Amino acid sequence: MISANSDNTVTQPWMYEEHMENVREAYAQRYRMIPYLYSLMYEAYKNGKPAMRPLFLEFPNDINCYNDKNLTFMFGSSVLVANVFEKGATTRTVYLPAGEKWFDMNDNMKEYEGGQTIEIPVDLSSIPMFLRGSAIFITTEDIHNAANDVMHNLDILIGAEKDSSFILYDDDGCTNDFENGIFSKTTIEVKSGDKKVISFSREGNYQDTIKKLNLKVVSKEKGAYWVTVDGEKIPQFLTKENWEESRAGWYYNLSDRTVMVKCDKPNKDKFDIVVSCEKFDLIGMVADEE
Repeated sequence: MISANSDNTVTQPWMYEEHMENVREAYAQRYRMIPYLYSLMYEAYKNGKPAMRPLFLEFPNDINCYNDKNLTFMFGSSVLVANVFEKGATTRTVYLPAGEKWFDMNDNMKEYEGGQTIEIPVDLSSIPMFLRGSAIFITTEDIHNAANDVMHNLDILIGAEKDSSFILYDDDGCTNDFENGIFSKTTIEVKSGDKKVISFSREGNYQDTIKKLNLKVVSKEKGAYWVTVDGEKIPQFLTKENWEESRAGWYYNLSDRTVMVKCDKPNKDKFDIVVSCEKFDLIGMVADEE
């Protein structure tokens, strides 16, 4: 994207006006991913695992991951990326590793079983990405200038097909104060099942700036029965518009079959958010007894 060429020109993204919309969106996507990417950099610092990972690093028991020739890679442990490199391509072949379910993040979280090769339509704007069934993927809409902007809203996309965990890391981004404990490290753990428990446990002395949490929990089989934040039930909304206007509550999105939750972040280092997808009696509105 940024390079010198042999014809005495320099490639810069803004030099191609006809592609500026796609370039701008790709950069915006990168900025949305900063909390996830920064946490992956912390993971690399601690244990050497790269942010961009060959498929076999995450799926060493799947022989097909060693033979994949499509330049597909894992972005951390949660997202499979299948970039499009061929000029004029209209389709992209993607191998989805076995042992997981995968959800197309660009197609209403369409579900695929792992262990198969699929072909998806693409165009010049496409960046195909698939959420792992056990994923915890964290983004924000607050950062447009990494040096100056402050993150107040955290968006968390959760696969919830299996138990999983992720460490969200933050510090001042400038100094070595983290060596003296001036950092924030939040362990997010997900227990799967009909009652999905999302636990948050924070440590460190860096000032936490997060004020609001927005969760999106994949639940393909059925919607939620109730949702609690730190032990308190929050209201359900039957329309997305009313949910968007509310300060706190949950809504089941039938388009992608996810439970959407938003709330103020509890002012404590440890708390749970519980999404109950238990069977319930629609008439009596009580949980069914198995």
